[in-house]
Amino acid sequence: MARRKKPGAGSRFSRGGSGDPSIHLQPFVHYLEAECGLAENTLRAYRADLIRFFEWNSKHGTASIKEIDIKVLSGYMEHLQKSGMAASSTARHLVSIRMFFRYLVLEGVLLESAIELMNSPKLWEYLPRVLSPEAVDRLLTAPNKADRYCFGTERSWLSCTRPVAASQKSPA
Repeated sequence: MARRKKPGAGSRFSRGGSGDPSIHLQPFVHYLEAECGLAENTLRAYRADLIRFFEWNSKHGTASIKEIDIKVLSGYMEHLQKSGMAASSTARHLVSIRMFFRYLVLEGVLLESAIELMNSPKLWEYLPRVLSPEAVDRLLTAPNKADRYCFGTERSWLSCTRPVAASQKSPA
């Protein structure tokens, strides 16, 4: 069998192609849709995030996709933070870029990706809302014998929760 020839430097089939990252956007979105099964809203968000990154990179970053390193990526994350973007939106931007670079490694455009070294921003963890002790007492006293359908069932369920409500009222 004859040895395969390598594509020329200007060929669209050459490994890595152009250094412009935006040429890989449409195939990446197609990959997310076909292979990953992402929803249309997610695809739009990823596309918008990447376009924003490409625009920023063309002004502040590097010309070639192969030259995007941790310094460039950190600069972009700092730019997003300074622009007043919420931490959850910044985290989504980072996920979009991370998925894009993983795709480029999967396709053989890049050998490795610096984005894997970046940590996601810490997001707030909200405490669950709970009933006040007064609301628990109203709930416990609500069923009465006039309720002919669920009096027994409600009473048995509420008797299980009564000790918890009582322990919340007493100072510990």
